[in-house]
Amino acid sequence: MTIRQLLLLYSRHATLRLGVHCLLWAALWVTTEDPDVDTPFLARLLELAYAMAAFYLLFYGPVPRWWAQGRYAGPLAAGIVLVLSSGPILYEQYQLANPHSTYAFLPAYRAYGPLAIFLSGRYFFYALFNGLVLNLAPPALLKLLKTLAEGQLARQRTEQLAYRLHLDALLGQVSPHFLFNTLNNLYGLVLDDDSRAPVIARQLAALLRYTEELAAYPAVPLQAEADFLDDFLALARIRYGAQVSLESYWQLGDEAEAGLPPLLLLPLVENAVKHGLGQHVGAAWVRVRGEARPGELVVTVTNSCYPASQLLATGSPGGLGLVTLRERLRLLYPNLGAFPLTLVVTASTFVATLRLPLWPAPAQTTSFLTAAPSATLTS
Repeated sequence: MTIRQLLLLYSRHATLRLGVHCLLWAALWVTTEDPDVDTPFLARLLELAYAMAAFYLLFYGPVPRWWAQGRYAGPLAAGIVLVLSSGPILYEQYQLANPHSTYAFLPAYRAYGPLAIFLSGRYFFYALFNGLVLNLAPPALLKLLKTLAEGQLARQRTEQLAYRLHLDALLGQVSPHFLFNTLNNLYGLVLDDDSRAPVIARQLAALLRYTEELAAYPAVPLQAEADFLDDFLALARIRYGAQVSLESYWQLGDEAEAGLPPLLLLPLVENAVKHGLGQHVGAAWVRVRGEARPGELVVTVTNSCYPASQLLATGSPGGLGLVTLRERLRLLYPNLGAFPLTLVVTASTFVATLRLPLWPAPAQTTSFLTAAPSATLTS
């Protein structure tokens, strides 16, 4: 059981918390007993009760809330009360242990009350440090360690939530972008009065369903992602006709069921289709090649292009889809460094190469493939 699970279990069960507190106070009682000093039971009980009262006042009463709110007058007042209370506690302990003692603190206390502890450093040490701090330190240390652990876990949960929200937002950018492009493809077929438009519409619906349901999974089988990209290319092939060349080669082997974040490769192919086919005059082409090695995937997407058609206004190659892809890669693979995606622009070609480690096969592979079958497009 992890520390996080233990803390969660502890916070959810009041009986468990009560039992742990009782056990720790009992342990403190046993470990602080001095066998060389015959201290009456009531004197020891008074000392322990004082430590318990101080502990719960400082760590469970209003003092922590005041401190968190920046209202330091309350905690300061509580500290002063505890310091002044140490004098009466010490006096009562001596009275219980030896009511006829000639210890000088007793008449000093009768004369000055709680302020007697300030008359001598020895009085102050015995009253405050020996009486309070030594008994308060062990439970206070445990409480502080627990608070630090809870704070660290809370920060981790906050970071994970922010990471998940950011990743979901980036994934959400991919799906609308894909929807916009595929609807444009269908619109072109309708304008051309293509008889295949109704069939393509149904097949397009299957692709859109695939993208919608993918968002619920942290990983999908590599083969399913490759099939989806092939279907997307088939749709583009129908849209642009025989004047373009779209090819894909996949060598997945034993890694076909390995895991991959959903829709991670789509921006590469979309970018190639947009710039390689939509903005090119004459023979245009796109080639997708994916090779899976043990634990690794290398995908290379090459397309024809104008010399500057895939340059952003900033001068960096690619488009918005590749900017989003880089951000997803940074979040999903924080240990890959800055260059898992390399882009090369020449006078007539654009080459994007992505090299990624593969994840273990997702547990939901069977149900996933049943829920979101690949659409088979024919040209």
